[in-house]
Amino acid sequence: MTTFEFKMTPRAYYAGWRVLQRQQLRLQWVFCALCAVLAAAGILLYFLLQDVEETAILPALSGIVAAMAVLLPWVRRSSVLREFGNSPTLTQPFTLRLEEQALQVWSKFEQYTLPWQGITYAKETKDYIILIGCYRMGLFVIEKADCDPANLNALLSALHEKAPAFGGAK
Repeated sequence: MTTFEFKMTPRAYYAGWRVLQRQQLRLQWVFCALCAVLAAAGILLYFLLQDVEETAILPALSGIVAAMAVLLPWVRRSSVLREFGNSPTLTQPFTLRLEEQALQVWSKFEQYTLPWQGITYAKETKDYIILIGCYRMGLFVIEKADCDPANLNALLSALHEKAPAFGGAK
């Protein structure tokens, strides 16, 4: 069982946050396309059913759906560094323990148990190891420069063996 401590910096958290946003952006584009199709169908129905009196609300509903499709990507973006700085849990040091069935991460306030199968994204970059758990179980970014190489090798070998979502080179 390997145990070591790491602390996320705003720069490291932002690198992991960008990965998480790319995953969510794919879902946003699907939602926006669906809203655009629904808005176009509502406008088309309005013109096809002009003789029916109850269709007067269709343009307003179509406009609302179209506005949702356009405005949602801008509304969801917030200042990441402000979010990081205001969070009492993210700025604390984390302790990571490699176990047989799971990866345990805890800080002063919280404890996460990430089963190896529950890690939805794990990637090794030049400077970081990024771990994202399923069901909003956390975003953890480990800076390679701040950790002991033996601990990093133990983590990487465990990710190679047990985490199906690992995106690093073997």
